[in-house]
Amino acid sequence: MIISSAANERIKRAVALRSRRHRVRTGLILVEGETEIGRALAAGVTPETLFVPVGSHAGLSSTCRRLGAAVIEVEGPALDRLAVRGASSPVLVGERMPTGLEALPGPGARAGLYLVVEAIEKPGNLGAMIRIADGAGSDGLIVADPAVDPFGPNVIRASLGSVFSLPTAVATSSDTIDWLRRHHVTIVATTPDATIEWSQADLTGSVACIIGAEHQGLSDAWIEAADHRVFLPMHGVGDSLNAAATAAIVLYEAVRQRSR
Repeated sequence: MIISSAANERIKRAVALRSRRHRVRTGLILVEGETEIGRALAAGVTPETLFVPVGSHAGLSSTCRRLGAAVIEVEGPALDRLAVRGASSPVLVGERMPTGLEALPGPGARAGLYLVVEAIEKPGNLGAMIRIADGAGSDGLIVADPAVDPFGPNVIRASLGSVFSLPTAVATSSDTIDWLRRHHVTIVATTPDATIEWSQADLTGSVACIIGAEHQGLSDAWIEAADHRVFLPMHGVGDSLNAAATAAIVLYEAVRQRSR
């Protein structure tokens, strides 16, 4: 099947998944890009429909057909409406992965390392933090009191599909704190008001690094729940770093301490 009309119902249904409301209602997500789709499939995302530019991505098409998905070739206005990143990008409609805390692995034989982000507002920032947590070998990421859907197309794109390989949960801050306490995970909150530098905290045990939104910082609930509060010294005119940069510094400090 080849679709060229932007008014085609299959195209309209897929494009609607850019809206968080439609993703929640349908339980489906939209994934664009061969790398991102490959990582989604490797993580077990069930594909429903794969859209590919006419005559392209034969290998990916074969894989999706084998997994039971419909494969549709698109061109012209249909392709222009569907693909945000360019005319060569494949686009997948697939089932959303579970995001409950119960799907998150607790610390096992080795010390767990988690990243918790509270009310992060920018999809690009959240996607970057997911990539960082994945790169640091984190056991999971929790989006607390979410302002952005971690399985939105812009977050998936910014994470280069890492959101599929990194166990990711969405929960309230209260439920997240309860989960961390239940699993005996030390809460390390980053805040400019702390008195301990990030490198002085012991991050060798099971820890969760907590990062707040850039404009508001962490809520009182996290400040009060923290076992340790740490800061990154600022020597310029700014009073804080980008949230993703902060996450990278603290997580890789944990990696450094654990490698000694």
